[in-house]
Amino acid sequence: MTTNEEKHAEAYLAVVKEVRALDPATLAVRAGGRWEAAEPDRPEAEGRPAQAGTLTLPVLDSTLRLTWPELEFQPGNSHLASFPFRLMALHYLSLAGGEEPGENWVSYREIPDGMFYAETVSREVERPLAEVYADDPEAFLEAGVGLGAEPLPLADAAFALRPFPKVPVVFTLHVQDEEFPAEVRVLYERSGARNLPLQDLRILAEHLGRLLRSGRGGGQR
Repeated sequence: MTTNEEKHAEAYLAVVKEVRALDPATLAVRAGGRWEAAEPDRPEAEGRPAQAGTLTLPVLDSTLRLTWPELEFQPGNSHLASFPFRLMALHYLSLAGGEEPGENWVSYREIPDGMFYAETVSREVERPLAEVYADDPEAFLEAGVGLGAEPLPLADAAFALRPFPKVPVVFTLHVQDEEFPAEVRVLYERSGARNLPLQDLRILAEHLGRLLRSGRGGGQR
């Protein structure tokens, strides 16, 4: 029987093969990154293919560099070095179509087939964040800005994160009052959500939720 680790390894190798077959210069334009080819005299001298170089993506408050054709990651921050994030980055590169996201914000359950994981996003991401930042919209906003977020005029506090250039993710907070508990919502831009598989969008929300909770000393909650 194939284990989960073996399945993940197979999935990683499959998407590596898929991305490596793409033209990196074209890919950089579609994905919102930057392609830097190796010097003309280096590929032949070192036995590298002509398309050797580095693709750089702006990611959250940092950058993610991917060498070509090895597809080795050089993350700017430790939170970008995990296996799930690297797999998501490769999926993003394989799917990014070049369309610039708009402002058509939708919840996870509104994405096609999103009902399957919607409760997981609520349980693992939205409710824990609401508990941590229930009555402190300033700290909520500060945690987002600390990850490179752009504040938005929504709810009591809101911001948009760019975990990948064309996959913006919005977090909104309604603080608690005498009648209602605090509520946090995770929203995706409808066209931007097409740049990642459905399961990756869930994993991405969980990853961002952990980072935002750790900004308030709540990383283990």
